[in-house]
Amino acid sequence: MAYAIFFILVLLINFIYNLSKFKQCIKFINWYEKWLIDSSFTVNLAEYKSDVKSLVENAGIKNKKIPYEEAIGFGHFRTMTIDPIEQFPHRVGVVAIAILRTLSDAKGIYRKRMYSSFNPIAWVETILTLPKMIMRYIGFENSKKLINVMQIIWWAFVVIIIPTLIAAYTPELSSFIRGSFKKISEFY
Repeated sequence: MAYAIFFILVLLINFIYNLSKFKQCIKFINWYEKWLIDSSFTVNLAEYKSDVKSLVENAGIKNKKIPYEEAIGFGHFRTMTIDPIEQFPHRVGVVAIAILRTLSDAKGIYRKRMYSSFNPIAWVETILTLPKMIMRYIGFENSKKLINVMQIIWWAFVVIIIPTLIAAYTPELSSFIRGSFKKISEFY
């Protein structure tokens, strides 16, 4: 019973966390659009630059660069590639569109994560690719060989060791599951 409550609590916390990030994305998109259109909009968006950057980074959107060109005088232009979120808030059309698209991408990612909290297929996928997710979180995304080796070791663990443990402890697991269902039915 305690495991079921813990599992439901984790799902609920994950849902609420991603819902709050989703709503923050909506808020910043609305504020930024108002700031672009209405010169009397009084919110100082520069104060929220770190919040916007954090939202985008936590969504997993990295190194989104766009080409940018600006006049430097006497008919000369400087061309470069820039990260639009690093320029937040910016009124130039190309940069503003890129910022809005990036925030919309983050909003979509948080929506997907929010609904994945209750999707059993997403949880199975998470369990199967757990080493890959951990390695990317740690910062080993470019080390594909290491990630693949860890993934193979994990699958061997999941396919060989866990079924062996289940076979060895079937009576204990069976009584645990029956007891859990019995407690759940008594609860309702």
